[in-house]
Formats: sequence, C-alpha cells, structure tokens
Amino acid sequence: TSQSVSERGCLSFYESIKCKREFTRWQASTCILFSIVCPMPHLILEYSANLDKTLAAECMVETVHEAAIASGLFPRAGARTRAVRQDCYRVANGNPENAFVHLVARVGRGRSEEELQRAGDHIFAALTEFLDPLYCKRPLAISMEFVEISTWKQNNLRHYLSKDKP
Repeated sequence: TSQSVSERGCLSFYESIKCKREFTRWQASTCILFSIVCPMPHLILEYSANLDKTLAAECMVETVHEAAIASGLFPRAGARTRAVRQDCYRVANGNPENAFVHLVARVGRGRSEEELQRAGDHIFAALTEFLDPLYCKRPLAISMEFVEISTWKQNNLRHYLSKDKP
C-alpha cells in the first residue's frame, strides 16, 4: 500500500520506539492489569485569573498531587496534576474581587463510593488548608468534583519510577 511521507515517518518513529522498549511481556501485561485495577487520577485545578498575584499555583499543584497519592487510592505513576488559569469567568454577583478554585478529579472506574469519599475528603481537606490564608482575606469559592472516566492510555512511567526510587 502507498503511504504518505507523514505516515511513513510516524510508522518508522513508532517502530524505533517499540524496538527500544525494555518491558518484557509479563511487565507489559502487569502494567495493563495494574491500570485496570488501580486507575489513575487526573487532577485539574481551575482558578480565576484574579488570584494570580496571591496564589502560588505551583505549590497548590504540589499540595493536591501529594494529597492524592497520600490518600492511598492512587498510584504515583498514574497521577497527573495541573493548574489552569481561567481568564473568562464570572463569580456570583460579578464583583471583580470574587475568586474561585475548582478541582476536577477525573478517575478511572473501579473504586467504591466509600473509597472515593475518603480520598475526596483527604484531597479537599489538603486543598482548603492550602487556600485558607486566601479564604480568610477575600471572597473565594472552593469546590471539587470526582468524575469517573473510561480511558485509553499507554504509560511507561512505572518502569522509570522503579529506577528512581528515593
């Protein structure tokens, strides 16, 4: 069959990566099984742009990331945490001082309601404790939601993390 240059480039790149993988079949199947049994969280912190001068977004990301892992429900290699500044927003009555931080925790299926509740309580407590100095000084809405998702993924981070154990 005829392939475009871009298709050939992608195929050759894929083949070179495939050949360099260090996983055995057992390791690969274990990673797939582990992903099904213990799915990842993607933690997305949205915050209003009017917090820029007072919010240490990187520290907030670190706090939430470590709280999720410390909850015991999520593996470090599966955790993805990021902050997204929202420039276009309106909070409550539109007062420009009104601010928000909203955490969306997107998690794979397979956990009980009780497990999600415990993890959610732990993560939300860490987030609200981190934000408490701001909460005491200005109008601030803090919220969190868990969303169960189905995913397709490929991840070799466990392999690399096993080499970097502290």
